[in-house]
Amino acid sequence: MYPSRFHFFPLALPFVLGLFLLIVLLVAVIEVGILGYAYEKVGVDRRWVFTLLMLSLVGSGVNIPVADTSAASGASVRRSRRSAARAPSTASS
Repeated sequence: MYPSRFHFFPLALPFVLGLFLLIVLLVAVIEVGILGYAYEKVGVDRRWVFTLLMLSLVGSGVNIPVADTSAASGASVRRSRRSAARAPSTASS
């Protein structure tokens, strides 16, 4: 039997429905004014609240790597400012 090109994910529909319900709930909370009031207290105008929330949702999908944690030898490397300072060598003649 040959594998099918089409995939069926049985859990996809509940997750999509859950996401849809969360978005509906978010819009309802914004319309009621709870989030609008909170953002107004911070200093954001009421008309920018939904735009700010959607931009933060889109921005959460962006992954910016800030450090490379893999080492060539497989050992973990920890760097700090103290590692640059070395103890003075005691050379005895």
